[in-house]
Amino acid sequence: MLFNCSMPEVMTAAIDAASKTFARLGVDPQIGVYANAFPSQQDDEEANAVVTEIHDDLNPAAYDQWAQQWAKAGASIIGGCCGIGTEHIHTLGRHRTR
Repeated sequence: MLFNCSMPEVMTAAIDAASKTFARLGVDPQIGVYANAFPSQQDDEEANAVVTEIHDDLNPAAYDQWAQQWAKAGASIIGGCCGIGTEHIHTLGRHRTR
C-alpha cells in the first residue's frame, strides 16, 4: 500500500493505521510513502485547485528525518511526490541499505 501526495506530517499516522488494519486482517503487505512538499491547505480548498508554495523548511536533510520516522513505523518503500526533488531522493538513497 502506498500513501502518495500528502504532507509528511500525516504519513506516520497513515502507516500506523494501515499496519494495524493489516495485522488485524492477517496480511503483511509492504507499505510505502511518497510525501509531497506542500504546506497544509485550508479546509475549504479543493485538491489541486490552487498552486501552493513549497515548504521552505523541507530540504533534503529534513525530508530524510521524516523518512527515518516512516521507516521506523514500518514503511519499506520511501520516495517523493510533488516538490520532492532529486536532491531529496539522493539523500534518502545515501542513508538506506538496499
